[in-house]
Amino acid sequence: MPTARNTAPISPRPPAASPCGPSAEQGFSLVEVLAALALSTMMLVAAFDTFATFARVADRQARSTAARNLARVLLAEGSAGQGDVRGLVWQADTQRLSQNLARRDLAIRGPNGPVLSLSVLELPQAAP
Repeated sequence: MPTARNTAPISPRPPAASPCGPSAEQGFSLVEVLAALALSTMMLVAAFDTFATFARVADRQARSTAARNLARVLLAEGSAGQGDVRGLVWQADTQRLSQNLARRDLAIRGPNGPVLSLSVLELPQAAP
C-alpha cells in the first residue's frame, strides 16, 4: 500500500546573489564617475584662476607702491632727468611757468607700461 508522502508545500528560495548582478552595494556607474571628475576639474581650474588673479593683483599693487615711494623720494630731492631704480624707469622734467611758479612732471614706467604719472606745481620757498 502506498504510504503517504510528505506533501508539505515547497517554499521558493530567494535567488542567490550573483557577484556580477545588481546588489545594494553596487558602487558608482561610469557616468557618475565621469561627471564627478568633470566637476572636480572645473572647480580646480576656477581655483587656480582665482589664485593667479590674486597673484597678478598683488604684483600690480607692489609695483604701484614702489612707484609711489620712488615719486616721493624724487620729488623731495628735486631730481630732474631720468633714471632706473629696481626695474622702474623714471623721467622728471621741470618747467618754469613764471618767476614764482614751476611745474614738475614725473613719469614712472614699469616693465608692462606706465605705472605712475603726475604733475606738481611748486612755489618758491621763502627764505628763513
